[in-house]
Amino acid sequence: MILHTKTYGSGDRLYLGVHGWGAEHHKSFSELIEHIGDHDVTLIGVDLPGCGASPELDEWSWGAVTDALVDTIDALEPGRKLSLIGSCSGSFHVLEAALERPERVEQLILLEPFAFMPWYFSIFLTPVAGLALYHSVFNNPIGKAITSLNMRRNKLNEDYDMVGAFANGMDIMVPYRYLGYYDAIESHRIYAPIDAPVRIIHGENTFGAVRDSVERWRDNWPTLDAHALEGVGHMISQEAPARVAALTFAPPEAA
Repeated sequence: MILHTKTYGSGDRLYLGVHGWGAEHHKSFSELIEHIGDHDVTLIGVDLPGCGASPELDEWSWGAVTDALVDTIDALEPGRKLSLIGSCSGSFHVLEAALERPERVEQLILLEPFAFMPWYFSIFLTPVAGLALYHSVFNNPIGKAITSLNMRRNKLNEDYDMVGAFANGMDIMVPYRYLGYYDAIESHRIYAPIDAPVRIIHGENTFGAVRDSVERWRDNWPTLDAHALEGVGHMISQEAPARVAALTFAPPEAA
């Protein structure tokens, strides 16, 4: 299965971006796209199965999702190296692709990457009650508004309403499937064999679990290049697009 992609820019260095949970590529990368002209890059945004313009899988599984992404990479100028960007949970997808196609990876850029499932996400996966809670938070205007307000109070997001934009235009159960896949990842250590350069960019006011995750990722890659953006929450691309674009689109040797 080849996923839906859209190409932005025409620079010499090739990037592929995988969006975050409950989103599609343009929601995750629209602000970075506006800064492509400042850098010598081409960005290919990809929609995961069931997200954006990509259809759902006939048979769902974590392996099938990865196969679809790898097939899409294989179809892009075979043999050419590219940088993989993962936005939030999209980081798990690009890490899986890097394990499958290490010869294609120039570098990995992980934006706000969790290394483990925090309790406030795994709670949605508890039998019966978890699914009901998921619908009350993410499939209900009042639940979305309350959650967005709490995030603003904790400086996790400012002007951009992450929860309000969640899963708009898609089957609400598609993100729920992905949440189960992320929860089933046994350990961040399964990605330790990746030997491409890795850069992590996160906001200093983001989830505590993301900040804690940076050190776990450093266990995997001692040469990890990590950047905490001052005064920024979880929605780094929306809150500090120029700074994020400069770090994201920098070549490995400039990390």
